[in-house]
Amino acid sequence: MKRWSTRLTAFSAVALFGASSAAFAVDGDSLRNADKDPNNWLTYHGSYKAWHYSDLSQINAANVKNMRVAWLHTPS
Repeated sequence: MKRWSTRLTAFSAVALFGASSAAFAVDGDSLRNADKDPNNWLTYHGSYKAWHYSDLSQINAANVKNMRVAWLHTPS
């Protein structure tokens, strides 16, 4: 089931991005290597690793105390 879900996510991303812009191409290699470009999430969880987080470094030990809630999602 997970393999089917991953393929559906990849297909959805390709269909969505392919239809919206001819200048932005998404192919199998870009999906497989998505974790090498953390600024550009091509799948729901960022990459096929599905880690649910970004390893960007703007938040660190010195500035984490300044964080505030920006939005919340409450499932219905």
